[in-house]
Amino acid sequence: MVFKRGNVSLNNGISTKRTLQKCETCGLEHWERHPSIKPKYCSRECYYKSEIGKPSGSSGIKWTKEQKLKLKNRPIRKKENHWNWKGGKIKHYSTNFRRRLNKLIKERDGYMCKNCGSNKLLIVHHKDMNHRNDNLNNLITLCRSCHARLHNGK
Repeated sequence: MVFKRGNVSLNNGISTKRTLQKCETCGLEHWERHPSIKPKYCSRECYYKSEIGKPSGSSGIKWTKEQKLKLKNRPIRKKENHWNWKGGKIKHYSTNFRRRLNKLIKERDGYMCKNCGSNKLLIVHHKDMNHRNDNLNNLITLCRSCHARLHNGK
């Protein structure tokens, strides 16, 4: 169907007429709306049956002996050998900080950044960088940009 300029086809130009198709798995005839899409199956079950035994993704790759040997002899990246190892230190906030102190510190600081006075995107920061030290004197309210500047040293 031809449309005037500016008008768009609701079915993207695909024929809405149904055609009789034959399922490639079971041979059952069924009506199909889009005959241009191949292959045709009468149901998902037939589609899944047709996929059995076919390689999927990387499972169909045949590795050479050299490739297998190279993978086997690669260095194991555990603990000190891993690029992201930080000596076993775990950074996490105590539950006490996240729930109660966060709100308390923001209330104490008047819901404003202590550095620039902004009241948007506020974060509670540990002055001594020790996330387990939830002492009230160690905590301060900062906006996101001042907090980023503090950690980036700018």
